[in-house]
Amino acid sequence: MVDSTSGGNDQFASERARFFESSDDLLFILDSSGHCCAFNSAWTRVVGLESAELLGLPLVERMHPDDAREAQRTLDEVTATSGVTRLVARFRYANGEHHNLAWTLSEDGGVIFGAAREVVPDEAEKVRSALTKELERSNEELQQFAYIASHDLQEPLRMISSYTELLQKRYQGELDADADVFIGFVVDGAKRMQRLLEDLLKYSRVDSHRGSMKLVDSGDVVRFALANLTIAIRDSDAEINLGDLPLVLADESQLMQLFQNLIGNALKFHNPGAVPHVYVGAVHQDHQWLFSVEDDGIGIGGEYSDAVFDVFRRLHTVRAYAGTGIGLAVCKRIVERHGGTIWVEPNEAGGSSFRFTLPIPS
Repeated sequence: MVDSTSGGNDQFASERARFFESSDDLLFILDSSGHCCAFNSAWTRVVGLESAELLGLPLVERMHPDDAREAQRTLDEVTATSGVTRLVARFRYANGEHHNLAWTLSEDGGVIFGAAREVVPDEAEKVRSALTKELERSNEELQQFAYIASHDLQEPLRMISSYTELLQKRYQGELDADADVFIGFVVDGAKRMQRLLEDLLKYSRVDSHRGSMKLVDSGDVVRFALANLTIAIRDSDAEINLGDLPLVLADESQLMQLFQNLIGNALKFHNPGAVPHVYVGAVHQDHQWLFSVEDDGIGIGGEYSDAVFDVFRRLHTVRAYAGTGIGLAVCKRIVERHGGTIWVEPNEAGGSSFRFTLPIPS
C-alpha cells in the first residue's frame, strides 16, 4: 500500500509513468477537443510514429475517412457524458497503410484517456458486431425509458399546470407583487416542462411508432407542413419559395414532422427586424435525392455543425429563443430511419442550409 506522504505520491506517479511507457497497448491522452497531448513508446514500436508527429494534432485526422466521422462522434460523446466508450476504427500507420484498431476511451476532468490495440479483420468484425448489439440494446432501453418517463409524467404535470394557471387567474393582483412574479415563474416553468416532455415523447416515438413506408409527393408533404406553420409564417411575414420536390418512399407523417421542424427553425432563428426568406427544394445526386432547407437567418457556427443534432443541445438561452433542443435530434433520427443522412452548412450570404438525403425509390 502506498502511504499518503509526498514520497508515496511520488512513488505512485513513478509507477504510473513506468506502466504508461512499458505497456504493449497504444496508450494516449487527448485534450477535450480531441487533440493529442501524450503517447507512450508503443506508438513508435507498433505504428512507426514519433510523438512529435502526433502532438497537438486531432487524433481523427489519421483515421480512415470512412471511420473518422464515427470516431469524432464517439469523442464528442465521451466528452459530453464522462463515460467509457469503445469502437473499432482504422488508423493510418507511418507506412501509409490503415490498420484496424480497437479503441477504449474515457474522460476525467476534461481530459480523455485512451488505449488502442491492433486487431485482425475477423476480430475487428466480431468487436464491431458486439458493439453494435450493445448499442442497439442501449438504444432500445433509452427509447423505453424516454417513452415511459415522458408519458407517465404528462398527467401530474398537467395537474400542476392547470392549478398554477388557476391560481394566477384567481389571485392575480390580490397578493403582493412578489407573489404575482413567483406564480408567473411557476406557470412558465410548468409550460416549458410540458413542451419538453412532449418533444421527448416525439423523439422516443420515431422508431417505436412507425408508420408504413409508401410513395409520397414530398411537395404535398411540404405544403402540409407549411399549413401547420401558418401563424409563424404570418407573424414573421416570411417568404417561402419551393423548388422541385420529388416522389419519395417515406413515412408521410414523419416526413412532414421533418420539414415542419426545419422550416420552423428557419422562421424562428431569423435576423431581428428582417423578413425571413426560406427555400425548400431537392436535386438528384449520386443515386439519391438531396433535399435543402435554406434560410438567411442568424446562422450556425461551424464548430456546432454536428452538435446541433444532439438531444437537448441548445446554442441560445430559452429567453432568447424558445424551444427544448430536441427538434433537430428528431430530424436526424427521422432521416436515419429513412436510410439517409442530414447535416448543416453555412450560407455564403448568411444563414444556414440544412441538407438531407433520401434514397431514390427503385
